[in-house]
Amino acid sequence: MSLKKLFVIALASISGLFYATSCKEAGTGEQDNITVELGDAVIGEDNASATVTAEYTVSGNPLVVEAGVVYGIKDAGEAETITVKAENPESPFTVTLSGLKEAEYEYYAYVKAGDDVYESETKAFAIVHKEKVLAPSEMAKAIRTLEDGAILSSYGDYVEGVVTANNESGNISSAMIVEDGTGAAGTGLYLYEYNMEQFNVGDKVRIALKNAKLKIYSGLYEIVWDADVYNGDVTLVSSGNTFTTPEITIAEMENYREMFVKVKNLKLDATENRPWSGNVTFTDGTDKVTVRSGSKTPWAGKYINAEYTGTMAAVVGYYNSIQLLPVNENDIKEFMGEAPVENNVYEWELQKGDFGTTDAPETALTKGTPELAWTVDYNWKNESGYIGFDTNDSKKGVQFGSNGNPISSVALETTATDLNVAKVKVNASMASNGDMTLQVFSDGTALGEPLKMTNTATEYTFNLPAAKKGAVIKIEMKATVKACYIKSIKFE
Repeated sequence: MSLKKLFVIALASISGLFYATSCKEAGTGEQDNITVELGDAVIGEDNASATVTAEYTVSGNPLVVEAGVVYGIKDAGEAETITVKAENPESPFTVTLSGLKEAEYEYYAYVKAGDDVYESETKAFAIVHKEKVLAPSEMAKAIRTLEDGAILSSYGDYVEGVVTANNESGNISSAMIVEDGTGAAGTGLYLYEYNMEQFNVGDKVRIALKNAKLKIYSGLYEIVWDADVYNGDVTLVSSGNTFTTPEITIAEMENYREMFVKVKNLKLDATENRPWSGNVTFTDGTDKVTVRSGSKTPWAGKYINAEYTGTMAAVVGYYNSIQLLPVNENDIKEFMGEAPVENNVYEWELQKGDFGTTDAPETALTKGTPELAWTVDYNWKNESGYIGFDTNDSKKGVQFGSNGNPISSVALETTATDLNVAKVKVNASMASNGDMTLQVFSDGTALGEPLKMTNTATEYTFNLPAAKKGAVIKIEMKATVKACYIKSIKFE
């Protein structure tokens, strides 16, 4: 049955009864006549609607009461026939055919005057598949509303964007970041697939959404594919494209998830240099963030400078919480530091005979653990001096000078060649009713003012401005009367 015959039956049927009506082709020659001219269907941008315009001319005095368009899928049968009445039946009139799907349609216009229906010729149009290409921002917005495992092909056929980060160093394994390239928040996608390494930063790629689905991995939104269709889902469009990398703070990172960014004012949240490998906490003074570096990345065993504050480039990832994933060593080169040198401890508990005897004082000796070479300079008040050892309960150590043979000064000097020295500790004292000062120098610079000693063995600490390997350490004691004592020397 033709589209027109179906329409006549529909108009003539009222409450199951049929009555006589006329259905006239345009230009039949009767006294009252309407000629209907049908325009071509204009398919809408949504590819699911079409606009049809028709006009008619009247001869005689027919009273037009209705006008519209009848359409249906070609050869689909009565169930697919739809009539759309014009809101205003005056010529010309326009109607919109909506809810169209991919198919071939037939349509014609009609004008009703009294019981007579006048029709135009029948025309056809087709709704063919129109590829829908999304921007990364459109896809990123959509997936935030979806659950794990959601199919993505219903949103479009493809996504096109620029590669802003890839897995060149193995820190975002089997993945790459695709963005609009504008640097605006919420414009990035995290693509997880085994063949992503073939694409370079700056490549524009087309991502097929057929078989693509959303995987939410510990909070990270990934676009993945079924295992049997890994190859061919992402293709190269062009290379060498530029893009904008947004510069943000830690507090803004949530809005830039799955994007390549630069985070400002970052500093290691520690006081000493440490390796990059694993999860490392950085701070901007207000907030904190984890920087993740896999154990196989080229920089994993290198160290972070705990003193440096700067901007770090990385991908905003997620594993139960926000984290940063550096892409290559160039992204973090400004943060590189040296491995901390261990502060080896040097200890010398002075023993009787360490400095020789009064008659044969030692001016060069090697003592302590590990052993260091010391030079000793004595300055006696008289022609001869005194070197002894305190054996009393006070155990003050080696004694320089006495009541009868007082000492003016004694200086010990060494070069801590293989030691990283941060502190010098000297346990020293003086004789009762004596007068003594203690001062320590590093590379010729005094570490503070001379300290006045007491007659009780006491450990005094002198701090270097910064730990130094190979420092020249000089310990100098001065006394105006009687004697002075040294019990121990320690470097830390």
